Amino acid sequence: MIHTKPYDFKHACGTSISRKTRGKFTSIKVFVLAECSKIQDCQESRLRNRLQDEGSFRDLLFFLLVKRDFEAIDALTPEVEGCSDGDLLFLDTIRAIRSGGDAEVLVDRLDDERDPWLHYTVAKILLNNGNAQSAIAVASRYLRLFQRDCLLLNLAAKFLAVKGEQEVALQLIESSLKLNPAQNDMAMLRDCILGQRAWPVPLYLDPLPLFQQVSFYVPVYNVERYIRQAIEGLISQNYPLAEIIVVDDGTPDRSIEIAMEYPVRIVRHEQNRGLAAARNTALKHASGSYVGSVDSDAVPDVNYTKYAMMEYENPCPELAGVGGRLIEAFTDTPADLWRKEWLSQDPGPVRKCPPLFLYGSNTVLRRESILGVGGYGEQFRTNNEDVQLCNRLRSHGFSLIHTPWPVAYHHRRDTLRSVLKTKWNWLYWNRVQEGTFDTCGSIVKQMAGTLLESVHMMLTDRQVGRRGLLYIDFLWMAMDAVLNTNHAVHIGQLDSVEARYIQNGVLESVRRIGAHYGSGLYEKVIADLSDLLLDGDALDGLPDAPWRAVLSGVLGDFERVCIDLDDVIFRVQD
Repeated sequence: MIHTKPYDFKHACGTSISRKTRGKFTSIKVFVLAECSKIQDCQESRLRNRLQDEGSFRDLLFFLLVKRDFEAIDALTPEVEGCSDGDLLFLDTIRAIRSGGDAEVLVDRLDDERDPWLHYTVAKILLNNGNAQSAIAVASRYLRLFQRDCLLLNLAAKFLAVKGEQEVALQLIESSLKLNPAQNDMAMLRDCILGQRAWPVPLYLDPLPLFQQVSFYVPVYNVERYIRQAIEGLISQNYPLAEIIVVDDGTPDRSIEIAMEYPVRIVRHEQNRGLAAARNTALKHASGSYVGSVDSDAVPDVNYTKYAMMEYENPCPELAGVGGRLIEAFTDTPADLWRKEWLSQDPGPVRKCPPLFLYGSNTVLRRESILGVGGYGEQFRTNNEDVQLCNRLRSHGFSLIHTPWPVAYHHRRDTLRSVLKTKWNWLYWNRVQEGTFDTCGSIVKQMAGTLLESVHMMLTDRQVGRRGLLYIDFLWMAMDAVLNTNHAVHIGQLDSVEARYIQNGVLESVRRIGAHYGSGLYEKVIADLSDLLLDGDALDGLPDAPWRAVLSGVLGDFERVCIDLDDVIFRVQD
């Protein structure tokens, strides 16, 4: 079932916008860039006037570039109010593209400009004009300014390799790989130059952004607190989107009511089917050749799509996915900070090709490639659907890239219950595949591993001064044990007596570790476990139960623990 909200651009571009309407949106770009390629000619002049009056000068420039209206760009004057030095550089760069003129005069002006797209575009103009040395100089400046990112160095290497200047190209490739070895695409290009691999599709460097058809979607289930920010972040992209799709995965709250206030397509599931099914539904209904995803509690930076699509500008049919960074917007509570440190979805500030996988929370994928491998596995209702898809893409010969410039911000606020349950959900499918829940012995072995992991977390947090996280590290040991054993009972792999023995053994280890931090810590863990678990009475009686430090018989020898946190000694035998 599909609902499309018509959007009245006549109202958006009119002379008056109510305070209520204005307060709903983040900027005037909300009215512009969602469907700027579809705006009727009669409304464009009013829209431009409004951008010039209320938006930034650079927003107006990018809008005109999207429309390919070079006549209007040429008519702009530097005296426009609010025009900064960076805006003037942006304007002159676009004019250089238009005229085919020498971009040499632009190079020195890049020193204080921190827009990667400008550096990228100037380098492409220089390369197309045959000025490789100046392009390499821009690439070197880019490396210094943007945390040693190799994007422009790679661009120059690819261009020179295709042009036959292979000796210089090899030098650039070796420099790039020395800075960042995790770039298989550059290693493959080196092998091509050396005759060890067939050449890829010929490269063509278009100085203009190609503006591919990109659809974005947001999967929605119980996210009324966040959905407005996610949609506005997409509408505010300074790259034209073909559409924004909201997938209603049977949400019972007001999320869809809020979404219907915006120019989005709404596709409904009659009942909740899980995250992977929602992603597949979006892929099925998307009209764009590229499909981007942003989780409902994430807000993409205004440049997100622009920077992600830079990786797709050079023809590379095997590239199936580009992912960016997801940065935690809030770290002011222990639960939120613990998520940032121990549940991070941020692959970091360095380009990786290939990454281990791309997080589904913020990616731009080639739709044809994803559908070609069967889409997402719908058995993954909450987690791991992205890992499994990336594994299948690699097995079919596709490549993936993590680039640090597309950034989204994670706005979810966590509690103890949500952050610990999220970690368990993340681990669940890996544990199923590893056979963790198959036998008593495998469950016990997993518990020993969790104890080791938790102590490592505690030592790390204490060493770097994150003492506020020690209690959550400590609580995770106990909660993971109870959730694992409860699940094993649920699927019939353990009976209740075996589960209780395992829980007792783990909690005895927790008690011993807790003795290093204070006499009341263990009792607080037991009390909080009862509150956090859905079956709150699962631990009734445990604090007074007789403890078994060593489990034997059918469970096997479980553990012998010796801990000295100051000397970092931890030993588990199973």
